[in-house]
Amino acid sequence: MRKMLSTGKISTIGLLACAAAGALISQTSISEVPFVVRGSVTGGADIEILLLDEAGSPAARTVSGRGGQFQLSTLRAGPYQLAVRRDGQTEVHDTVHLSSRQPVVTVQLGVHPPFAIREATVSSGDYRIDARRLARPIPVAARRLYEQALRLEQKGDQAGAMARLEKAVSQAPEYIEALNNLAVLYRRHSWGAKAEQILRRSLELDRAAWRPHLNLGLVLLDRQAFPEALEKLEAAYRLSPDSALPAFHLGRLHLLETRFQRAEASFGQALERQPDFAVARLFRGYARVAAGRVAEGRADLVAYLETSPSAADAATVRKQLEQIGGAVGSGGTR
Repeated sequence: MRKMLSTGKISTIGLLACAAAGALISQTSISEVPFVVRGSVTGGADIEILLLDEAGSPAARTVSGRGGQFQLSTLRAGPYQLAVRRDGQTEVHDTVHLSSRQPVVTVQLGVHPPFAIREATVSSGDYRIDARRLARPIPVAARRLYEQALRLEQKGDQAGAMARLEKAVSQAPEYIEALNNLAVLYRRHSWGAKAEQILRRSLELDRAAWRPHLNLGLVLLDRQAFPEALEKLEAAYRLSPDSALPAFHLGRLHLLETRFQRAEASFGQALERQPDFAVARLFRGYARVAAGRVAEGRADLVAYLETSPSAADAATVRKQLEQIGGAVGSGGTR
């Protein structure tokens, strides 16, 4: 067996993961059917939820279970509306776009009785939701702009998507989904201050929405505001029903702060939520190597190459494996 690297070199290899994380593309798990919408509804259990196609017809329906969790499946890609049926009325609450690039979508619906709590505030753990805002409908024109933005982003037209999202939030300033997606595009263009501003505004509207917590945590992580980034990412992890991304980015933060055992645990939690999250397995390997647990870390790196042999960073990972005591061929280990 080759001589192990010094602690300093091991730490250097572990921290290489942080540079690659900024370019991460979100991964989704493979489902039994091609397209899945899942998540939770704040109104609780036994709420009928519909997935409406472009004609307004139900493509799928279900009833929320304990804790408000639900899952809907469809065999056709395209834009859909998520709706809730109650008291004989169908209320549209969100728009999703399912495609081969995004076959699984996770959402959180804020559904409350529109009249009984008009002047109330709803509590969700440490987070408070203004029910008056959640009960206020999003204008149809703003929803259409949001749907157009989703389609344009799928086609790679980020400028067009951004323009429509900006128009949507000008028409509906409390449209949290549009605000969140606009912030993602702002961050992608390195406009961190603008992204941070609208994400903080989103959280003023709904402190229980996990995606603004996650994306604000990433903006804060970009500018190395680690204490608040940790707070926001931990909140996203607690609030998200099943997404692996909050745990993964918590691992990134711990890795940057050289808390290698906590990083390993966070990457492990991401893999529990999404077992085929290849990049989380790679980064767990880096954390293990950085902590001095070279054999376990090497096993994670080897597993990453076996599942992602053509990844853009595959050659770099092979070189790192050679450094820590093992060679890997183009198709796996040897």
